[in-house]
This record gives sequence, structure tokens and C-alpha cells, in this order.
Amino acid sequence: MTSIAPTAGPLAGGTTVIITGTDSSGATAVTFGGTAATSFTVNSATQITATSPAGTGTVDVRVTTVGGTSATSAADQFTYVAAPTVTLISPTSGPAAGGTTVTITGTGFTGATAVFFGATVAAGFTVVNPTTITATSPAGTGTVDVTVTTAGGTSAASAADQFTYIGPPTITSVSPASGSSSGGTSVTITGSNFSGATAVKFGAANAASFTVVSASSTSGRLAAGCGAVDITVTTASGTSTASASDRFTYQAIATSVSLASSVNPSNFGHAVTFTATVTAPGGTPGGTVTFNDAGAAIGTATLSNGIAAFTISTLKSGTHSITAVYGGNAAFATSTSSALSQTVNIPADSVKLRQLQVNVTKLIAQNSGQAISSAIDDAIGEGFAENWTFVTPGQLGVRFNFAADPYEDRDDQADAKSASDGRGRGSIFGGGAGNAYSSDATSGGDGARPQRHVTDRQCVCCDR
Repeated sequence: MTSIAPTAGPLAGGTTVIITGTDSSGATAVTFGGTAATSFTVNSATQITATSPAGTGTVDVRVTTVGGTSATSAADQFTYVAAPTVTLISPTSGPAAGGTTVTITGTGFTGATAVFFGATVAAGFTVVNPTTITATSPAGTGTVDVTVTTAGGTSAASAADQFTYIGPPTITSVSPASGSSSGGTSVTITGSNFSGATAVKFGAANAASFTVVSASSTSGRLAAGCGAVDITVTTASGTSTASASDRFTYQAIATSVSLASSVNPSNFGHAVTFTATVTAPGGTPGGTVTFNDAGAAIGTATLSNGIAAFTISTLKSGTHSITAVYGGNAAFATSTSSALSQTVNIPADSVKLRQLQVNVTKLIAQNSGQAISSAIDDAIGEGFAENWTFVTPGQLGVRFNFAADPYEDRDDQADAKSASDGRGRGSIFGGGAGNAYSSDATSGGDGARPQRHVTDRQCVCCDR
């Protein structure tokens, strides 16, 4: 015998062994350490195929023909190998996509030819030593047995070799479903496939901390945030899919607003600055504040470190009810300050000036009345003075002295004569002919005041 293949097999036998040598024609027996092969076939003068019987240890494979039995040598040795055993695998689960590195512990791993996860060959494996193999899981589902195959056979399935393919985690509920936007709330997450979780997130923010209580329960401490977000759990198998069951709502933090005036009371036309301070537990609010006067907006200012200031100089005199309204945002709730009563006074100088105006007005009115009365008296006196000139030009016009009418004497007789028949001359207020301020007129005999008309006589003051 020059060689045999394979050189080992299970203790129970049944291994098909190819025996190569010379002078094999007419072989009458094949033995494995003195035990006859279960069966054999002479393929040619140089090859025989035989099935190993049960056995133990290392034995010589010998062939017998009419020419005798082959001599023993190292080339014909066959070793009975016990089947490998798997006593432990770690980890015992991994993602359905595969790729998990699994350490297999057991016996009889020398010469291992294959590692299986269920019926699927491992993506790769390495025999570290007779008792340790590392293998990479292929893709799969459910729970499977990890087995090792050697010349001695395939390890028997047992609870110790089971590997579970885990799908992505799922979340069925969260409790509580809402909390402060400042964070810190402890939330219990219920679902499945949480084992080996590597992350818990509230929206895009990582949980402040989390603990995997079991494969179906995880406890996470809320990170700061705002609005409604999805809670997700990530494991080696993937990340949970967002759904209504994982929704968590951040509640806006309550705020309060205080309002102060830079000067109160103030004077009309002077600038007044209203300062609003917005506070909240666990944070500094941002956004804008609207300043109202009796409910009507008078201005808006942006918060800086929780403070907003607004200056106005157009408040009318009187009392104003000023309030500051914080608009809020996703993290902080809206709020309104208590009303601040702002008094706007008329300046003292203006009051004095007004009083002076009233007093002076009275004095001017009194003096003006006296002046007007005096002027009227003077005008009447001048207009009918006997010793004044009939026409006197001046800066404001022309004065006429009716008593100095040059036609008065000439027409006196005519007036007396006309009086008997109802015709005659009058003054500027009456009728008659003969002066520049009268007109000729006729009248009926009823004694009524004569009607006047303009004559063509020249005006004595301007020769027209």
C-alpha cells in the first residue's frame, strides 16, 4: 500500500477510503487493524475502494491477494477520530444579515472541514486549537444549531450550540409619553429584540443614559428637546422603525415675565424704556416680547439672555396700562406680565407756560377791548369834529370828517327849500344833491326817506 485517503474517520466507521498500491487484482480481503472492511471493490490493479468498519485509534489498512497480505507501513495508517462536540458559543445571537463573529468551544476540532449555522455553511472559520474555532455567521432567520464537521463526523445538535438570528428591534409603547423639554425624565420603552442595544435616541438626540432591562424592555433617561419626536433603539440587527407607538412629546416649559419702567411717572415727549425679563426653570428662554398699551401693540423686542427692552417717547399724557407678552417657542411656553401703570405728565414748564398764556390772553383781551372802544370813540369824535379837515390821508387809509363837508353850507338852503316838497340833500347816510357822498333822488309825497343814486360829480379827495 502506497497511500490511503482519507486517513481518518469516525469511530462508528462508514468512511469511504481509497486505497492505492500495486498488485491489487484479485484481492480477497481488506482489513482495518485486523477488522475486515465493511465492503470493498477492486477498481484496478492499483486501486481499491473500501468502507471502514467501526474502530478506535490508529490502525493499518492491509490488502490480501493470492500473492499474500500487504506489509504495514506509515502510508497505510487510518485513524479513528471521535466526532467533535460543541459545548458553548458566544455570542448566542446576531443580526439577520449575518456577519457576527462567533467563538465556538468544544472538543475534537482538529482538522475541521466545515462549520454550519443550521444548514448554511459559515461565511468563514478558523481552527484556533482542538477546542476552539472562530466562525462568521451567514445571513439567516430564527434559531439554529451551530455544528462542526471533522473527519470524525459532525457534532451533535444540542442546546449549547444554538444561535438566534435577531431582527431589528421594535417598540410597542413608551411610558410616560411626554415630559419636560429640559430633559431628565426617565422613560420605559417596551418592545422586542432589545438585547445588545447600542443606542437609544429621542429624535436626533442620544438619550442621556439608558439601560437594557431585558430583551423586551429598556429604560432611557430623556435628553433635552422640543416638540414631538420618535424614540428609536439600535442594536447590531439595526434600528427600530419609527411609528405612532414610539412617539414622545416634549412639553413647553412654563415661563414668567416681569416688567419695569426706566422712569415713572414720565414727562410728555420724554423717552421711557420698558424692560421685560423672561425666566423659566431649567433654561433661558429665547424669542421676542411684544409691548402693549391697553392691549394695543406699541413695539417688539428680541430677548437676549432672557431680557428684552423697548424705548418709546410718543406716549400721550395720562395713565397707560403697559404689559409685556412673551411669544414663547417650541421649548418655552408663552406668558404675559402683570400690567404696569405708566403715568405721563405734562412738563412743569409747559404748565407754567399755559397758565401764563391764559393770564396774558385775558390781559390782552381786556386791553384790546379797551383799545377797540377807544379807537371807536376817537373815530366818531374825529369823524364829526367841526375843526378837522374833511379828508386826511394816512398809512392805514383815508379819514373823512363829515362835519367838514365843503358842500354843507352851500346846500343848507336847498335842503330847507326842498323840505317843504319832500326833496332835499342828506348826509352820507341820506339823500340830496350837491356833495360827493350823496345822490339825487326823488320821492313820492308820502314823506318816506328819499331814495339815492350816484351822481356824476367829482370826488373832492381824488378828483375822480
